[in-house]
Amino acid sequence: MPLDPCTHMITRHQGLAARRLLGWSPERLAQMSGLPISSIFPWERIGLADKREVEAMRAALQAGGLEFTDDNPGVRLLAQPTSL
Repeated sequence: MPLDPCTHMITRHQGLAARRLLGWSPERLAQMSGLPISSIFPWERIGLADKREVEAMRAALQAGGLEFTDDNPGVRLLAQPTSL
């Protein structure tokens, strides 16, 4: 079941899994989310990021073709990316 993007923040584990599923480097995620690379590393390592940064990363990963879910592992590839 897809998560409601208005009420659920993704975890750092979901974000890391999503980035790896897409084959993106941390630098690519930074580029696609409009964030500095210095925002990506602390979030993936220890979960340190503000809500705006997490939302930007989530939006970039979803635009890359992922859906966040409430089941295990919490992320899955869609058949077609929504946009790039």
